[in-house]
Amino acid sequence: MRIAFTVIDKEKMIIDESFGRAKLFLVYDTEKDKWEQYENSQNIKASQGAGLQAAQTIINANVDVLISKNIGPKAFNLLISQNVETYSTDEKDVKLALNLFLDGKLTKMENPNQFGMG
Repeated sequence: MRIAFTVIDKEKMIIDESFGRAKLFLVYDTEKDKWEQYENSQNIKASQGAGLQAAQTIINANVDVLISKNIGPKAFNLLISQNVETYSTDEKDVKLALNLFLDGKLTKMENPNQFGMG
């Protein structure tokens, strides 16, 4: 399974509250026990479409699960249409959020929880 996190600081592994304008994505592959990084810098200052572009990055990375604090409606719908499960967390630490997910303690998102900026 490939699990993606929105990240603002990869060294400290701090979760970014934004999805579309997250600094980058860290993806953990449970089968390989390996972390990969995907840049999202092109979307940080995007006037519109950041969520959809970020969702496409997640889809292209063959992610099964996305863990983020907030996801807007367009990105959420695209991810769901491509069978990417989405989970919300208030946790700031990526590794703690990963453990919460693996222990079944995160709530699966049934709807977007943020309205996009465009």
